[in-house]
Amino acid sequence: MFWKRFIYSMLTVTMFATAISGTEVVGAKTQGGNQIKSVFTGKTNTIFKISPQSPRYEDRLSEWAFDEYAVVRSYVDELANRGGGMLILKKGTYRISKPIYISSNIKIILENGVVIKKTFDKNVPSQSIFQFVDRDRIVQMQQIAGDGSIVDKIKNIKKKNKKLLYTQYNGVKNSSIIGKGNVVIDLQNEKDAQAIVVGHNRKIEISGITFKNSYNNHFIEVDATDTITIRNCVFRNAKVSEGTNKEAINLDTPDLVTKGFNCFWSSQDKTPNKNVTIEDCKFIHLERGIGTHQFSHEKYHTNIKIKDCMFDTVSVPVFGLNWKNIEIINNSMKNVRRIGNRYDGNSIFLAGVEKVMIRNNQISNFDRPNIRTEYNVSQQFYPAIYSIITEEERNIIANANQYDE
Repeated sequence: MFWKRFIYSMLTVTMFATAISGTEVVGAKTQGGNQIKSVFTGKTNTIFKISPQSPRYEDRLSEWAFDEYAVVRSYVDELANRGGGMLILKKGTYRISKPIYISSNIKIILENGVVIKKTFDKNVPSQSIFQFVDRDRIVQMQQIAGDGSIVDKIKNIKKKNKKLLYTQYNGVKNSSIIGKGNVVIDLQNEKDAQAIVVGHNRKIEISGITFKNSYNNHFIEVDATDTITIRNCVFRNAKVSEGTNKEAINLDTPDLVTKGFNCFWSSQDKTPNKNVTIEDCKFIHLERGIGTHQFSHEKYHTNIKIKDCMFDTVSVPVFGLNWKNIEIINNSMKNVRRIGNRYDGNSIFLAGVEKVMIRNNQISNFDRPNIRTEYNVSQQFYPAIYSIITEEERNIIANANQYDE
């Protein structure tokens, strides 16, 4: 009997290993008449593959069963319980009304033909679709945060258990959202909606997705993150905001003074981003492409790379404040979109910057890069910022780019 059990165990292990190395997903089980495929080979090797018609995992979240939010969330939550894994969304439309929290070591794959639409639940107001934070930790904070402003909530959490608040880069790590083929996240021009929130994270990847139809907010918010790559994405169509022009990708610091990151689960410790790569992306008919519209005193986003991107019909392709070690290389910028802001028409606007490499960019119908020696925003939250630019850097900016007036 011992040898029979041993042989059976070895066969099972071999079958599961084959599934991981190949394309077949095995270990199928049936819930509610629909087949849900999963692989169980250890804590971080779980794979779930679902469609909009799939049942919720173990019939959880029945109170949220009126859209696809509950379906997607139930599997993401289970991956978090197991320490990570992969969720594959098959072709179809997924309506998401509340934020889905992505924990560490989780990879979400959006297959060809996936459309995610932002909707709203009047009973649970929320702006975002995905946030890279741990749900269990969020729930603990929600239980003690109470009502009121973000300031009040953070004060309550600090009084009762300040260790719950995210600080520095100690949050979710090694997670990603990857599109394969024609994949769309549609904010449907819903006011203040966001697609993805990244905060206090490490090693995050977002790729292969078309984001469209933004109004009064950013498609992707990135704060206090060490190492993020955004590649092969398209950002298309933004209505003009009611206040400050919004970037498709916003690089900011969590700072209650500037209100740069409106998430109660952040300690608001002014941690900047570092090691940011944005490449092979397209920005079309937007307010701004990539940028930082506020800054924290003496806090610098470092190692910012923007390369091989295309900007068409935006007001300002790149708008950077307090950046160091910058590479803006091999980008195309054309057709300024004038929407009434005083900075409209600047191809690259930088202030408070140091160690700047701008080369091999093709710029047409935009002003040449504008690097301010001294700058402050009208609100004057903090003292003015100053750029340090060498003569060599200025010569490269002037001569190593193509300017077509």
